[in-house]
Amino acid sequence: MQYEEEEHVAYDGDGGIDQGHYDDGSEGGAAGGAAPGSSKRRKKRAYKKAPDAPRRGRSAYVLFSMEAREEVKNSLPEGSKVTEVMKGIAAKWRELSETDKEEWTAKAAQDKDRYEQELSVYDGPLKVPNKRAKKDPLAPKRAMSAFLHFSQSMRPRLRETYPEAKNMDMSKMLGQEWNRMSDEEKLPYQTKAHDDTLRYREAMTVWKDGGADALASHMAARGETDGAVGKYEEEGDEGGDRT
Repeated sequence: MQYEEEEHVAYDGDGGIDQGHYDDGSEGGAAGGAAPGSSKRRKKRAYKKAPDAPRRGRSAYVLFSMEAREEVKNSLPEGSKVTEVMKGIAAKWRELSETDKEEWTAKAAQDKDRYEQELSVYDGPLKVPNKRAKKDPLAPKRAMSAFLHFSQSMRPRLRETYPEAKNMDMSKMLGQEWNRMSDEEKLPYQTKAHDDTLRYREAMTVWKDGGADALASHMAARGETDGAVGKYEEEGDEGGDRT
């Protein structure tokens, strides 16, 4: 079971263990079994652990990983990748004696008992739909990235050249062109993105403090008329580095 447990360890973006991965208990790691894009995986992504549901018991390896993570992370050079932390934890686990591993197995058994006891008195749902909250149509238009500003400028030209191209193909072409551009060529779009971020933050402050009427007055004073999400933002162009 050692290697199976190691394969199912998940980490957050900071190199830490993703607790939600284990709390849910249904998501597999590299050895999850379902092929990418399968209906089984899509169904799992559609739900998340209910906030009040008991946390599932953690395996011996996961409990060990949680304790060893900081020590391993601090022993590595600064800026080491998450995968290096994972490898370091796996190496430390393999170095444990059978007696030491039995201690972690006992802790896992206790955690399993805790889960089963909490589950026996819990009468709510274990999972809830994992739906993104809808954006308020009266909220300020979100800031666009540099890549989206580039896409907004270039998409009409590409559409004229390739009138039969599908949106997905257009997005791929835009992404490829963006990745070929130099930093100097990207600078105008990055400047627009920076200014757009400042505009969005200011508008959000006005909207939160005064509501839709205050936002409308603010936008009118700036010569703006559309407070909804921009067209190209909704389309979600596929690109490389979108900064």
